[in-house]
Amino acid sequence: MTTKTITAVVMAVGLVAASAGSAGAGSGGGGIAGGGGELFQCYNISAPIKANVTIDNTNDEFINATDVNVPGAPQILCVSASATGVTPGFNAFSPFGPQPDAVLCYAPQVSNTVASTVTVTVNDPLTPGGTQIVKVNSTKYVCVQAITSDCPLCQPPRPPLP
Repeated sequence: MTTKTITAVVMAVGLVAASAGSAGAGSGGGGIAGGGGELFQCYNISAPIKANVTIDNTNDEFINATDVNVPGAPQILCVSASATGVTPGFNAFSPFGPQPDAVLCYAPQVSNTVASTVTVTVNDPLTPGGTQIVKVNSTKYVCVQAITSDCPLCQPPRPPLP
């Protein structure tokens, strides 16, 4: 379970970095309207190709650098999403305050099951050959940007936007 959660978070973090300007008609993207930051929906997937790689010297704010073995196939795919708001409300990020440096995922109360025929071609740096076709299943997590602090190896907060 921990491996699956870490996989989801790693994928979502990559999406945060790559999602700027990715919104399009019918494609989601754009995050939460009104300053809520990026939004992702993460789905369980069935993927045929195993990575079988080691990510060298992986370092974050909770652990010192260590090698991470990734022997299996991807488990979760997070895609950029959009929302018109949050009920009853949310705490918007200020462009003048610290900027998000993490992704926080919630398990939705009800999973949205995707039609059994939905597949997507995924290109990622860990898959041998770079590309594979995966089957998309049910919603596993809803993820948002977050700001971390007060942790053992935290980096200083990202400065406000210029």
